[in-house]
Amino acid sequence: MYKTLIVYLLTSNPPIKKVRARTIYHNRWLALEQHDVEVRASDHRFSYSFLAMAPSVMVVAVTRERKVVLVRQYRYPSGEYSHELPGGGSRGLEPPDAARQELREETGCSASRLRKLGDFVVYSGVSNEVCHVFLAHGLRAGTGKDRTSVGPRS
Repeated sequence: MYKTLIVYLLTSNPPIKKVRARTIYHNRWLALEQHDVEVRASDHRFSYSFLAMAPSVMVVAVTRERKVVLVRQYRYPSGEYSHELPGGGSRGLEPPDAARQELREETGCSASRLRKLGDFVVYSGVSNEVCHVFLAHGLRAGTGKDRTSVGPRS
């Protein structure tokens, strides 16, 4: 079993403060924010742009055979298929409910046990999206209505 060591930087205030904020673009999934910020130690000002996004979920679904379930999805930005853990945006749902929904939508499976492993900021220099990670056990295949094809891949 791995242990986690967390090192805290001892500061009372964030080193950068927001002076002005504006939304450059938004749609139902994300907003492109541009903030004018100031470094507290030097009063240096600059613009910082990032994606403001709703929370997301990721599910580590483990079969009885102790295999992790991955989904293969085409991703337009890379122009390629990607093997990924099931997951996606929370769409206003509580994280455990969103995790169950994403697992069902992407794999056609449901889980009898779901446990939160933790959360992390997906790409902290570019986005504020927090991803909640869950471990799913006791998988059951769905009715087949949730996915057009579900099955093992070599």
